[in-house]
Amino acid sequence: MTKFRLSSLSGVLLLLLLLSGCGGKKVAWHGPVADLNNYPQNLQAYIQPDQADKPLIDDAEQIAATQRYKRLFFKPWSQEKSIFPLKEAAWAPKHYAGKSSWTSEGKKVGSEVWQSAADNANIKKFPSLGWKGILIENASLRALPTSTPYYRNPNNPGEGYPFDYMAFSVLWIGTPVFVSHISLDGQWLFCETALLSGWVPTKAVRSVSSEFINLWLSLPLAALAKDRIPLDYVLGGTGGSNTRDLRIGTILPQQGGSVLVPVAQGNAAGWRAIALPPNTIVDFPMPFTAGNVALVGNEMMGEHYGWGGIDYLRDCSAMLRDLFTTFGIWLPRNSSQQLKVGEVSNISGMLPPAKEKRLKDSGKPFRTLVGMPGHVMLYIGQYNDRAVVYHDVWGTRTDLGKDGQGRLIIGKVSVTSLEPGEEHQEVRRAGTLLKRVQTFTVIP
Repeated sequence: MTKFRLSSLSGVLLLLLLLSGCGGKKVAWHGPVADLNNYPQNLQAYIQPDQADKPLIDDAEQIAATQRYKRLFFKPWSQEKSIFPLKEAAWAPKHYAGKSSWTSEGKKVGSEVWQSAADNANIKKFPSLGWKGILIENASLRALPTSTPYYRNPNNPGEGYPFDYMAFSVLWIGTPVFVSHISLDGQWLFCETALLSGWVPTKAVRSVSSEFINLWLSLPLAALAKDRIPLDYVLGGTGGSNTRDLRIGTILPQQGGSVLVPVAQGNAAGWRAIALPPNTIVDFPMPFTAGNVALVGNEMMGEHYGWGGIDYLRDCSAMLRDLFTTFGIWLPRNSSQQLKVGEVSNISGMLPPAKEKRLKDSGKPFRTLVGMPGHVMLYIGQYNDRAVVYHDVWGTRTDLGKDGQGRLIIGKVSVTSLEPGEEHQEVRRAGTLLKRVQTFTVIP
């Protein structure tokens, strides 16, 4: 019988984790993971007192990084036409048309659902639009114009909730976009961003005039230093807390002590000046110090994992991207691309103890990304002579013997060693994260 244990896990995540095993063998189990108790879940604990305010990069490097961030972030507003090739736009409709999937409860979803979603993309007419816009709320960027999740068989390890293959990312309010296409039902827009391109609900986007763009670009920017700051109480509207709140990773213009938040004015975007609670925003970029990284990173500590931005949550690369946005450092969306930014050290051929020693000897705390296929982590230093990382982690592989491969679920932003779960024989048999680490990268 497959080993299955569950400790406390709140809300929707608990429900979906339970349901993901319905109708077949259970391949995922949750905790306990000793690292979560053995390593302080507070980034401040890993900083030497005399290092907290020391810049991690010099002023010239941070200025150059910020200029690059702004150039990329606002790039869609310099477009006059779509720069997205038809072949790439047609990939998802072609790939998913006629496919089958599963629900989080393990029920089969018929191929007609995905044929309909592919048809709704109306890809033969791409590109049918060409205007500049902005997100007036947080929105999921999706592979096809549908909110239906695409789960593979949840009876297989690493599948089911939260791995919705329609979900590319969450785009936060204030993201510039170039709108190049509209779905057949008119409910979805194909948006090109500097990060990724895909389908966004029409209600989340409004067009921007040249006057709007000029104002937005002329003002100093602010970054969010706190997470989940609600806007509904000020702006009104019917959006839920996930669509109408401000998250770390959001940058907005500031004027007179307030931030300008984009709002709908008919089909166009206007703005409202909002005074936020103290310490909610910082001038963009925030000085890149270990103390500031810890301050912002602690805001996301313990948040549940959300692959592709499902349920407006973050996955490993999204969490790090949002964290480094605060400091004006641009990271790509996915882990494999993030691990190519900066000075790369390939340690794939080393034995696990040698990998850890190399990281401890050469890694720079709070600015070194550590990676393996499908996962990226931030090296934050040493604790009890072990290399320690901050990461948004779903889980680690397990070897369940005759029952095959499984997962030990962590499911949240955590501080761990590179061998979380090593106290479990199932994890040791499969090999810890450290065994699969291939590179580390000093950024920017």
